[in-house]
Amino acid sequence: MDPTQQYYDHFADDFEKIPFNPLIQELVGRLVETPGALLDVGSGPGALAQEMKKAGFAVTCLDPAPKMVQRCREKGLESIEGTLDHLDRKDRFQIVLAVSSLIHVTQKDFEAALGTIGDHLIPDGKVVISMLLGAGEGMEDPLDKGMPRYFKYYSKEELETLFTSAGFQVIEEHEREVKRMGKRFAIYVLIHSNIF
Repeated sequence: MDPTQQYYDHFADDFEKIPFNPLIQELVGRLVETPGALLDVGSGPGALAQEMKKAGFAVTCLDPAPKMVQRCREKGLESIEGTLDHLDRKDRFQIVLAVSSLIHVTQKDFEAALGTIGDHLIPDGKVVISMLLGAGEGMEDPLDKGMPRYFKYYSKEELETLFTSAGFQVIEEHEREVKRMGKRFAIYVLIHSNIF
């Protein structure tokens, strides 16, 4: 298990107490009229996924940290331990959420992840993704927990170029600051060119 996975596995209980951004729920609610299949990439303990299930979505949680997967299953959520590579090739989703999860992979892996997400969307499927704004990459311990994690930063221009290269179009964009971490995030709604 790499250090970032170890961090999330070790602090699984702490993440149960952290509220998710209500904007994500609001965005998803506006994007679809009839809930379908939803994939939550890096679902953590499943708080957001649980709300999506209550809203009528058929939710699949995906997380590489065993304790996070365990928390999701305890909530009655279908959960896969692993990364996007562990999805069944036939799986298709109406909505894919990647909320502050792909901030922990290298650019090469991020590009691959975008390709895989595109492959698993139904026509007219949407992606809600949040990424770190800034420059650089490396191991950091922003909350002084004694267990550094890998973070990768992008400018908005870099992100939009990567989205376009992977066949996505940005249809909505928001920005927020997480003060306890001292970091800025961009939240995007994407649609894939497989609808055109």
